[in-house]
Amino acid sequence: MYFAAVYFVTVLQYLKAAGLCIFARIL
Repeated sequence: MYFAAVYFVTVLQYLKAAGLCIFARIL
């Protein structure tokens, strides 16, 4: 359970960073 939560948060952080990079590239 704890490992799944940590993995989920890590994936969210990665997706957020990737989204910001793509958004900045569009601008």
